[in-house]
Amino acid sequence: MEVENNLTADMPIAELGRQMLAAQLAIMQTYLPILQQGPEVTAVHETRKAIRRTYTAVRLSLIHISEPTRPY
Repeated sequence: MEVENNLTADMPIAELGRQMLAAQLAIMQTYLPILQQGPEVTAVHETRKAIRRTYTAVRLSLIHISEPTRPY
């Protein structure tokens, strides 16, 4: 599943984070019905990728919040 990418370098960090998290949530929601039926390989793989990306986005946002003067 491809998610439309409308991210730009001049967007506020809060909007970037919101869009990135929304995209990963959409992927997880897409595969949830398939996963509820059983462990289908592609659904498990795509969901795991979305979870890892969500975790990374949250970690990076926490770094930005806790140290806003660092150039990330």
